[in-house]
Amino acid sequence: LNTLVGIVVCWMAIDYLRETAKEKLLVYAEYSFLFYVVHAYPMKAVKQGLGHLFSGNDMAALITYILLPLFTATVIYQIGKLWKKYFPQSYRIALGGR
Repeated sequence: LNTLVGIVVCWMAIDYLRETAKEKLLVYAEYSFLFYVVHAYPMKAVKQGLGHLFSGNDMAALITYILLPLFTATVIYQIGKLWKKYFPQSYRIALGGR
């Protein structure tokens, strides 16, 4: 239920963004399938590593919860840009032409 409410709220919040912000966000839409496919394992590995490193630290858990998705998305976006630029054929094949 929380996921459905979150989706609806995010969808409705887009209407309140300025056009320039929407245009900036559309750049990332090109890599949305790559984000979907790749994000799970890097996030899990980093979360587990930080969990062992900062065991029992609630502040570290909160910071990780907030910043890790942003960091992961940024890294995947940069990898996707480089992959698409230098190896466009394999990028297209790997992502099914999306």
